[in-house]
Amino acid sequence: MRRHAPPAALLALVLLALGPAAADAQAGTEAGVRYRTPETVYLDAGTLAGVDVGDRLEVVRGGETIGEVEVVFAAERSASCRVLSERTPIQAGDHVRLPGGGAVARPPEPG
Repeated sequence: MRRHAPPAALLALVLLALGPAAADAQAGTEAGVRYRTPETVYLDAGTLAGVDVGDRLEVVRGGETIGEVEVVFAAERSASCRVLSERTPIQAGDHVRLPGGGAVARPPEPG
């Protein structure tokens, strides 16, 4: 009798074949700007996504880098940042990534 691989093992093989981008997608969607005040940008990801105080993140819209922020406070699922630079005003819905293109994935919601 032939044994079939369990679904978890199959998923792991698929993720290995597709590379890091697939693993990021599995962990959660890309982190982004939740809202903005004149002085502060608030993110929908925090320490659970690897975001920590002092981190510098690129702000991206439509695949183009539009600014840079620095994390000044980080909780588990959110972070506050000061704006270091912006070519276009940063707004809710923009995404953040590590300088050089590394994704910051928002962790899945609990429950």
